[in-house]
Amino acid sequence: MTIRVYLVRPDGTRVQVSACFSDEEEVLPLVSALNWPACACLRCTVDTD
Repeated sequence: MTIRVYLVRPDGTRVQVSACFSDEEEVLPLVSALNWPACACLRCTVDTD
């Protein structure tokens, strides 16, 4: 399994800033983004109505 972290520039280009490699046969299942709890920070929870 390979995990890569990219920085996205304003022009849309990506620059790889980190990478992690694993040869383990037993890897935890990936969790869908739909299963993550909603963000509770002030920026995300402020009502804009």
